[in-house]
Amino acid sequence: MGSFLWVLVALAVIFEASANSKIARGGFSDIKTKLETHYQDNCTGNRTENNIILVDSMLSWEKANDICISTNLSLVTLKSKTELDEFYNKFSEHDFRSAWVLASNCKNGLIIQWGESGPILEADSEMWFKGNEEAVAQPNELLNNSSDILYKGHLCVAVILGGLWDESCSFRYKFACECRKEAIMNSP
Repeated sequence: MGSFLWVLVALAVIFEASANSKIARGGFSDIKTKLETHYQDNCTGNRTENNIILVDSMLSWEKANDICISTNLSLVTLKSKTELDEFYNKFSEHDFRSAWVLASNCKNGLIIQWGESGPILEADSEMWFKGNEEAVAQPNELLNNSSDILYKGHLCVAVILGGLWDESCSFRYKFACECRKEAIMNSP
C-alpha cells in the first residue's frame, strides 16, 4: 500500500511540473483569454449579475488562484449555505463534480479562511459536507491535523458533492473565478 501512495505522489508531482512548465511557457492562454473576456463583459461598471465563471481545466489550488488573480478575478467566496447550494446547483448542471473555491489555510496553518483577510471558515460551519455512507464528514484533514507528506500542512477548499471539503492544495480540480468586489466598485 505504501508504494502505491508513493506512485500517486510521484504522478501528482509530474502533473504539477507539467502544469508549471506550461504556465511558464505562456500556456493556458485560452483559459486566460476566456477569463479576461469574462472580466471585460461582466466585471466592469456596476454589474452584479453573472459574475462567476467556471473553468473546465483541472489545476492545483495555487495555479487556479494565480490564473484568476492574473485576470483581475478571484476564486469564488461563498458566504452562506444558500450561496453554496446555488453555486453547486448551477454548475452541477454542466457536469462539474468539484471546483476549488478561495478558502485555504495557506496564511495560517491552524485555521481556514476566505482569502488572506476574509472571514474564518469555522469547523462547525453548515457548509462543510456532512458525510454519507460513501464519504466521511468534512473537514476531516483540518481536524486530524494530518502531517501526511501528501498534504505538506496546507489545505485548500473545494466544493464536492454539494458541500465544502478540505483537500490537499496540490490536488487538481476545476475551479470557479468571480469578479472581485474592488474591481466592480472601482470601475468606470
